[in-house]
Order: sequence, then structure tokens, then C-alpha cells
Amino acid sequence: MTGLIRLSLGDNPFDPSPFPKQVTNLNKLEWLYLSNCTIQGTIPKEIGNLVKLINLELSMNNMTGEIPVEIGQLTNLWQLELYTNKFTGKLPLGLRNLSKLEKFDASENFLEGDLNELRFLTNLASLQVYGNISPAKCQWNSAISRSL
Repeated sequence: MTGLIRLSLGDNPFDPSPFPKQVTNLNKLEWLYLSNCTIQGTIPKEIGNLVKLINLELSMNNMTGEIPVEIGQLTNLWQLELYTNKFTGKLPLGLRNLSKLEKFDASENFLEGDLNELRFLTNLASLQVYGNISPAKCQWNSAISRSL
């Protein structure tokens, strides 16, 4: 299976389990769809090994922790969907490296801070970060105004 280009396991009611680390060894992978399949725990740092990824969908799981900085190594990403999880902290440094990113959705998590990393994403066509921590507790509103 090391030659896999697309892996789509989403929308299956698997038993709750951590992110399958074996996936991070699939270095030819371009498309990874693991949304809504009861993944829990963190995104492994080894996600940065999947440098050919164009699409990464991990939404609607029970994932926790911070989004790893290694996401910034996925410079071919066109779409990144992380919505409806329990991610915490700030958007990672290095997100600015995703210059091909057009669609980013990190809604309905517990993210905070500003959106400064996103101002470098000149191809971004769809940005969704609603339903995170309340605007009174973060700087996202002012960061959006400065970015526009």
C-alpha cells in the first residue's frame, strides 16, 4: 500500500482510536480524507512527511491538542479541513508556507490568538474559523480587519 495516492476512510463509525501513524509513511499520498471516523488524540508531528498532500480532511472527529507546526511542511495543500474537533492554542507558525492553500476551515474548535499567519496566503479563497473561542477573548476580529 505504500504506493497509495488517495486514501478515503471518512464517514465510517470506527471504534474511537488515535490518528493511524501508518498513514504518515505513505509518502506518495496526495489526498487524505479521515473526516467523521472517530479519530481522537492529536495530529502526529509526522504529518509533515506527507509533502505531496493536496487535500487533508480531519474534520468532525474528536481530535485534541495544538495543530502541529509540521502542517507548514505540506506546501502543496489546496484544502485543509480541521473543523468540529477540539483543537486548542494558536494557529501554528509555518501556516504561511501553504501558499497553494485555497480552502481552510478550522471552525468549531477551541483556537485562539490572531490570524497573522493567514495574511500570507494569497490564494486563500475560503476561510472559515467561526465557532471558536469568543471574540472578546481573542484578537481574530482585528486581525481580519488588518489582513483585508
